[in-house]
Amino acid sequence: MLNSLIIRTPTGVDLEFEFAGLGDRLLAFLIDLLIQVAYILVVVFVLFEAVPDIGNSLAIRSLFFLPVMLYSLLLETFMNGQSLGKQARKIRVVRLDGKQINFGHLILRWLLRLVDILISQGSVAVLSIVSTRFGQRLGDLAAGTTVVKDKKEQSLEHTLFREVDENYEVSFPQASGMNGEEAETIALLLRELETDRSNYDMMRLTGIARERLCEKLNIQSEEKDIPLLRRLLNDYNHLSSLA
Repeated sequence: MLNSLIIRTPTGVDLEFEFAGLGDRLLAFLIDLLIQVAYILVVVFVLFEAVPDIGNSLAIRSLFFLPVMLYSLLLETFMNGQSLGKQARKIRVVRLDGKQINFGHLILRWLLRLVDILISQGSVAVLSIVSTRFGQRLGDLAAGTTVVKDKKEQSLEHTLFREVDENYEVSFPQASGMNGEEAETIALLLRELETDRSNYDMMRLTGIARERLCEKLNIQSEEKDIPLLRRLLNDYNHLSSLA
């Protein structure tokens, strides 16, 4: 198994993510399991005891247990590749090709939990994770995904969609031509450079991102890389909020 994954973004910038270790993944699984067990106990010993008639119908019982059955699928769908356990361990599911993960990939991972975890009691998942190049269980192999450490101190959404003043004046209307993945890349680069502007590799990647975006959006500017990218990101945020 490799130690890290290199993902090329649409702006041509390579971002490196460290694979989540088996320990982190097991701890995330245990946290999720405890949450699901707690939910079951509340339903059985509180709700069903308080309202006995609810528990008499198999159909109604099944409805109450659906959240447990769909737990990982629903949370990873709405939390961008994370469950509560993964969020606690700061890890998330990503696609190997760097594109945005979607419901189709997540449902493949979820369906194969039956083999990976339930039937084999987790042995197949553990063996697959430690023996595959990208640390993938069977569900990951089928979906083209893996689990990486989430280096971001805050979510991409929070980093990317920062509020701008309602009277904000757009400098480059062409910024509307950016897509979400490109904006995410800029946000990541700027966030990293806020903590360390002496990082030569990050500065070089910033220059590459600026060059690619200016070429794509047909922008000519003498402004330096970081201020220009920050302006483009703010323009994108503002224009997106108006859409």
